[in-house]
Amino acid sequence: MHVFIDTTDIIKLEQAKNRIKMQEIMFASASHEFRTPLNAIIHSYNFIKESFQELVKILDERIDSNLEENREIQFHTENISKFLKTGATSSVLLLALVQDILNLSRIENGNITTKFEYFSVPELVEDVHSLFAVQCENKRVDLLIECEDALHHCEVSTDANRIKQILLNLVSNSVKFTFRGSIIIKAALTK
Repeated sequence: MHVFIDTTDIIKLEQAKNRIKMQEIMFASASHEFRTPLNAIIHSYNFIKESFQELVKILDERIDSNLEENREIQFHTENISKFLKTGATSSVLLLALVQDILNLSRIENGNITTKFEYFSVPELVEDVHSLFAVQCENKRVDLLIECEDALHHCEVSTDANRIKQILLNLVSNSVKFTFRGSIIIKAALTK
């Protein structure tokens, strides 16, 4: 008597496990490779921002009494400052997202860790605001911030990147589905 066992399902299961393992390795490898250029971008933005601030100081010292020229210089410096901040904030956020991809296998295994740190809620809200300000301006939608005064005098300890991701998703959806009027980002202390 001969017994034959159909191993087709077992082989398919092993192949699926191998594909998943390869995807995890690929994600980890690709994410790791993204971090190096992202760090370079972040440092470049910081360098440009510092250099630009020095240039503005020099311009302020040399500006003559031509009021129209002063307004034009101020307009351009404000725009450059706004875009430098947006680029720097976006780079840091992208780096955090890449780090989350690296943590993908930890999440799947239930081993995700949170990074508790003290941060300023108004600064976090301002960072999120700056990422969407130009987009809202182009849509002619007001993007407003309402931070309770007490928040300016305290720091919160939690995972700032997770809070920022949640707020980014909420504001992103608000911007996507708001066609007129305003969007208000509110932050307040509750008991």
